[in-house]
Amino acid sequence: MRFQRTVVFLFFLIFFQQANAQKKPLNTDSLWRVYNNSSLHDTIRLNAIGDLSWQMNFTNPDSGLVLGKLQLALAEKSGNLKAESVAYNTMGVACINKDDLVNALIYHQQALAIRQKTKDKKGQAVSLNNIGIVYNYKGDVVTSIDYYQRSLKIKQEIGDMAGVAAAYSNIGQVYINQDLNETALTYMLASLHIRDSLKDMRGIEDSYIRLASYYGTLKNYEKSIEYVRKSIEISKTLQHKKILANSFYLLGVNYKALNELDSAQKYLELSRDMQIEMDDTEGLGDSYQSLGEIQLVRKNYKKAIELCTKSLGYAGTDFPEVEQEACDCLQEAYAGAGDFSKAFFFLKRYHTLNDSLNTLEKSKNISRKIFQFEFEKRAFADSLRIAKADEVKDLKRAEEVRQQKTYTVAGVIGFILMVIIVFILLRGYRAKQKNNDALELKNKIITDQKLEVEDQKVLLEEKNKAVLDSINYAQRLQLAILPSEKLWNEIFPDSFVFYLPKDIVAGDFYWVESSGDLVLFAAADCTGHGVPGALVSVVCSNALNRAVKEFDLTDPGKILDKVTELVLETFANSEKEVSDGMDISICALNRKTNSLQWAGANNPVWYFSQGKMNEVAPNKQPVGKSDNPVPFKSHHIQLSKGDTIYLFTDGFADQFGGPRGKKFKYRTFQEQLFANSSTSMTEQKRILNETFQSWKGDLEQVDDVCVLGIRIG
Repeated sequence: MRFQRTVVFLFFLIFFQQANAQKKPLNTDSLWRVYNNSSLHDTIRLNAIGDLSWQMNFTNPDSGLVLGKLQLALAEKSGNLKAESVAYNTMGVACINKDDLVNALIYHQQALAIRQKTKDKKGQAVSLNNIGIVYNYKGDVVTSIDYYQRSLKIKQEIGDMAGVAAAYSNIGQVYINQDLNETALTYMLASLHIRDSLKDMRGIEDSYIRLASYYGTLKNYEKSIEYVRKSIEISKTLQHKKILANSFYLLGVNYKALNELDSAQKYLELSRDMQIEMDDTEGLGDSYQSLGEIQLVRKNYKKAIELCTKSLGYAGTDFPEVEQEACDCLQEAYAGAGDFSKAFFFLKRYHTLNDSLNTLEKSKNISRKIFQFEFEKRAFADSLRIAKADEVKDLKRAEEVRQQKTYTVAGVIGFILMVIIVFILLRGYRAKQKNNDALELKNKIITDQKLEVEDQKVLLEEKNKAVLDSINYAQRLQLAILPSEKLWNEIFPDSFVFYLPKDIVAGDFYWVESSGDLVLFAAADCTGHGVPGALVSVVCSNALNRAVKEFDLTDPGKILDKVTELVLETFANSEKEVSDGMDISICALNRKTNSLQWAGANNPVWYFSQGKMNEVAPNKQPVGKSDNPVPFKSHHIQLSKGDTIYLFTDGFADQFGGPRGKKFKYRTFQEQLFANSSTSMTEQKRILNETFQSWKGDLEQVDDVCVLGIRIG
């Protein structure tokens, strides 16, 4: 974890240094005077404000963003589209440095649009790469690698080999973060090979650091140290103090892992001293914590407490991993010093942080599995294309397979000949023993049949277990698309979710996305249930995410129109006609004004207000393929504090049961909600569950059930 955290920081630092490699630091006062001199040509003033805003991005991103907006205003006034795209790019980089990923994505997309319009291929590659970085920061590795690949393709077309090497390095880092180590190493070595041929020292420095981190995560510390030392030599030549400080830290961590404590302390103290000079808060948190661990091993508990307390001060709550490691060190140090009260305090704090980080890591592991499933074929194909030597290995492997087949065929033929010879030799004897042989043969057949039946039974049990294991795993993957209970309760503290799949996996799902005061949420019912329904739900959930995040839609009707388009586009790739889709009820709630926009596909919305249950009818068409489709209509509802919204699928109302085995029906369902609308949301969920189970009785559940209740606070 520590190796990956270090290299992720270095990756973005080096990337932006490479992007600005041709810009030498200039006097900011001189640049500002040039910009303010209105008698100069606009091109000269644009160059000055561009250099100034770019430099400020890495020392004061807030100022860099303001200057970028001045740059954009002058570019628009001059009608200089290229300068406009550069301004948007500069503003996007400033927002990345500010961790403002929403605006970073908007600015880089605007830069890309202009560069596509002006056919600026090199600029397009830069913008696509920057968008990939934003998605990588957001944790959307699938979208991130798509943009990296698009950037790589353009760089290859225009012969930008330095850019190709950088793209290989970026893609390799994504694969490292997803534990696809073999593919990651292929990309990184390909990148290093190109950079060596170009004598690109900044790029070589980047490759060495990535390879050092790669081998560190694999616990090959000697190899990691080898690459860190190579990186340090280049960083000294290029005077990259920030990178040099972090490289010393990485070197110290490696030596500490090898239990070479004197060398570890030496390099960690070098890193710490440089970090103090640069006021590197996160770096100091790591360095003090690692130095504290060394003193803990040496049983110098007082010094360990001093160092880890400093680490905790720098980590604060902004860097939970550093905070967790510092607490772990402190609880051991205080216990060693005999202060068990403080040891217990830091032990509790450590476990609280550990639970939180474990939850996050589990989520990342699920994302990693989904990413690996979606990209394993492409990753394999890319590896073959990049590493030419693999073709030779494949040919050799094919030759070995061919030889093995030859040996197998020869063995089978020899065995058959042997059987024939034995049969001929025993033929006379068998004739004499015909009656006995017949009896023995009959017994043998019965025994063989019995064994075959038992083997088939075992095989069937194994296959059933394999299928069940696969479906259970699919359930974990599907749960990854649902909002976590913690996230849901943070957004809707007074609410309930009654979610009851018919089978292990479901076609029903619920969804939420929030930004500021606006929160979007929905209950959806995809075609089918079980495994087929679950597959459709993944497609539809992905389309909802894309409509909101990629196309920036917040109007429910327009979201459903875009989701319909995306779903049809996905299924259009099939050679057979696919008419699957979903029924859905989707809301956009402004939590500040309690204003609600709603749209529905076959499913209505019910809301309880002023002692009355109200219903808004949906469009009578699904999301997906339909006859005579029309745009989905958005409805506006003004809610008040205490009002309750209900979204649902058809599973509850369509359940058979009761004394006559009839459907529960929507009218009864609405009356049930109305009768209990004044009780707490927790109580409403309990009553819904008891009512459903009582009505169903011993009958089979016919469909997935999903009911959402949200009370306006």
